[in-house]
Amino acid sequence: MPSATKSLMSRNQWSIETNTAGERSLLERDMAFSIQGNSNAPCVMSVRRAEGIWLEDSDGRRVADLYGNNAHHIGYRHPVLVAALHRQLDQLTLAPRGLTSETSIELGETLARMWGDPNAKVGLTPSGGDANDAAICVAKAATNRYKTISFYDSFHGRNAGTLSVGGGYNDRRMLGPVMPGTLKVPPPWRHGDEHLGLDEEDYARHSLNAMRTVFEYERDIAAVVAETIRNYAHVPPDWFWGEVRALCDEYGTLMVMDEIATGLGKTGQLFNHERFGFRPDVTTVGKALGGAAMPVAGMIINPDLDLPQESDIGYVTHEKNAMSARAALTTLQIMETAALADRSKSLGQIARVRLDEVASRHASVREVRSAGLMLTLDFRNPSFTRGQAEAFAEASFRACVEGGVLPVFPHAGSITFSMPLVISEEDLSDSIEVIDKSLAVAETH
Repeated sequence: MPSATKSLMSRNQWSIETNTAGERSLLERDMAFSIQGNSNAPCVMSVRRAEGIWLEDSDGRRVADLYGNNAHHIGYRHPVLVAALHRQLDQLTLAPRGLTSETSIELGETLARMWGDPNAKVGLTPSGGDANDAAICVAKAATNRYKTISFYDSFHGRNAGTLSVGGGYNDRRMLGPVMPGTLKVPPPWRHGDEHLGLDEEDYARHSLNAMRTVFEYERDIAAVVAETIRNYAHVPPDWFWGEVRALCDEYGTLMVMDEIATGLGKTGQLFNHERFGFRPDVTTVGKALGGAAMPVAGMIINPDLDLPQESDIGYVTHEKNAMSARAALTTLQIMETAALADRSKSLGQIARVRLDEVASRHASVREVRSAGLMLTLDFRNPSFTRGQAEAFAEASFRACVEGGVLPVFPHAGSITFSMPLVISEEDLSDSIEVIDKSLAVAETH
């Protein structure tokens, strides 16, 4: 039996044993109709109500959501957003293709201003995968080239194009040939080969040298497609993206930066390129843009790109969905008014100190990684095999859930906490206490 199936069945059994009959019934009904993917099944709880950082299941059990699939920066059911959506629902829900609305126009203007160029072009889509797919099309149309460079161990969505560019083997292993011209290089962070004894600078330099080799032999690259900061708090050295920008400029290649999971303030700045001091040609945003209420994403494009009008790039049914636009516009206004990106940076520093203290008490933790309010505990230490690290991460995840904290689902022998930007210091402290106790529980297994 493949290891992924063993993990799936084991988590399913755990879910059965730890939930009540009513909750189990809902989860079984979900499994009966949902497509069972390795990343989304089985569900570990149902949600009947959500508010702030809290989720409540069908039995009234509450957990602090430090996962949210990176979509809950302003928390759930923010009162300002709820009121704005009620008003919008009474006026307009959708401007069909070929029409527009003031709400969508204002959202586009706001995204361009926040990105730092009021003349930037903005394309809105229903999902992050759609935004990345469209951004790849923009790069191809603007350069009249079709090849891309992206990274192994990356993720950009589950559309056919984004799966081709993404670097995860499990994401596309049963799908046959991918989109042609999608070239890949090693990522600028540790990626499962710790035995080499490289430090972070070594990994980044190795990645850059591999990219330089591809450029020298291929030359006709349309775009480098990458996550500025990788999910799971993988942060390249400060110099890395500036060097990539220089390579792209040398070869006439565009930079398409995917900030769907880690952008919009999560890591301590509104856009992650600000941290590294470079300017991409296209930035994609999503997830948190909808305020944990509506599906909306988009791409922000350098206005100097030469895009043929006949290409119809970004021409989608819900491009001008007024409800989605209102959710995004209100979310951005809430974030600006409350300075949530700055709050993520300052609270993230507090959380990092606390998690470092936790790690010092648990030999199971190899390292703590962080970027704002995204923090990761990595268990791939020399005393664990890869399988043992993955099993320990799963045990820690389950102990956290049972203790009332929902982390990001385990990945590569680590667990990540993607905290809402509105989390209080008290809830942050209580959550880290649960994490500390959960590691102790996992260490007894």
